[in-house]
Amino acid sequence: MVFSCTILCQFLLSGCQIFPTSTSDDFSRVRPLLDLADAHIARGDLTRALPLVIQAESIAPDVESVQLKRAQILVRQGDLMHAARLYERLDEHSPAVSLAYAKFLKDSGEPDQALDMIAVACESVDFVNRYEALKIRASLLVDTGQFDAAASDLSKLAKMKIADSEIQLLRVEVELKRGSIEQAALLYQALPTTQKMMPESRRVEKEFQRIRDQLKIVGRDFGPNNF
Repeated sequence: MVFSCTILCQFLLSGCQIFPTSTSDDFSRVRPLLDLADAHIARGDLTRALPLVIQAESIAPDVESVQLKRAQILVRQGDLMHAARLYERLDEHSPAVSLAYAKFLKDSGEPDQALDMIAVACESVDFVNRYEALKIRASLLVDTGQFDAAASDLSKLAKMKIADSEIQLLRVEVELKRGSIEQAALLYQALPTTQKMMPESRRVEKEFQRIRDQLKIVGRDFGPNNF
């Protein structure tokens, strides 16, 4: 009995753990390092950020956020092949990995692969960065000419954040590309006047004017819409 108590005390005093720590515990241990690394990244000093992430990795090698931070630094350093290999080793079923890897693929000029990768992040309804994921997917869908699917994502985004003028204007542009002129006009007319004064709105108005001129040529009226 005394021998058992002595061993237990030695474990406690030496800081050893009888039971393995959880992932959340590991993250709590390395979070200060990651936060400090983020501060250095924001200042553009990767030489100070990288050692902190490497230290965090030595403490908690299986924590996802540590691996994602390492990949982020590799990308910023221009070590794209190393970043790609790291992303390939991570769990693609994780929404955070899905989003980060999709952004990497998008920036690497791989829109189709990015669309496949970002699906998990977009369909995870409890993912805190789902709005960003849907926004990126909508942009990818527009770039690849998949306007119906883009319209579906944009409609969802518009409900999630009403005041995002970028999304509202993109909805108008997508409806124009789909040929839904009346729907595009209704969406545009519903925008606040302040949004219509933005430089991006001028591009939309020019497209409306181009359509108006084309309809006049074939003897059709654009309607009572005033832009």
